[in-house]
Amino acid sequence: MPPPRFGTRRRPERETYGTAAGILARTKLGRPLLPWQQLVCDVALEIDPATGLLAYTTVFVTVPRQSGKTTGLL
Repeated sequence: MPPPRFGTRRRPERETYGTAAGILARTKLGRPLLPWQQLVCDVALEIDPATGLLAYTTVFVTVPRQSGKTTGLL
């Protein structure tokens, strides 16, 4: 999957809850995340190693209609 044109890049040195979000979506919702949804979760749920808290307090996602926003929110 090509990287998005605009947006915050994933910082691989940070841990993330994005993997857990993907597993929960697949097992509990019965809907695996689309690749773009997994990328958003991976970046948005990064953990700041200095504090142990989420690195980002606000996340904005802009996508066209019918792109899977509801599953991402759940």
